[in-house]
Amino acid sequence: MTIQNQFHPEIGNAGSETPGIHSETDLLVISLAAVQTIETGRLRAASGSTAPLRPQMLLTLLTYCYLQGKYDSRDIVEGTLTERTLRYICAGTRPQWTDLRRFRRQHRDMVAGCLGWALGRLTECVPGVPAVSAEKISEEVAQRLGAAALLDGADGD
Repeated sequence: MTIQNQFHPEIGNAGSETPGIHSETDLLVISLAAVQTIETGRLRAASGSTAPLRPQMLLTLLTYCYLQGKYDSRDIVEGTLTERTLRYICAGTRPQWTDLRRFRRQHRDMVAGCLGWALGRLTECVPGVPAVSAEKISEEVAQRLGAAALLDGADGD
């Protein structure tokens, strides 16, 4: 499912769909940086519900994929087998699609925070594009998380 970027339709989704605007490396660096904005205590608390998977890895993976317009947890897990960047993010671990769905449901606020921070940084990086309001970024985050919930089955979201 592709969700059109509501605050800058000309950008679309970041990543491979918009060559020249943001490379995979740009998205990875921004996704990794977004996770660093989450308080260590919150990540430590989340690790109890994600073991043996680390919450930092799950946040990076979901942020990166949602930036690219990839929302279905099944597609994300399939990508961990074939896409170099997703394999790098997972660092030898193999999440199941249900792990991604459960993490998004249980830690939606952290996922939203990372995604919102990353979208804000991405829009700042595009020359000639006006600044985007926090309200527009929040709407975009809600739309992308809604798409993920819909594709994963919205029970419990």
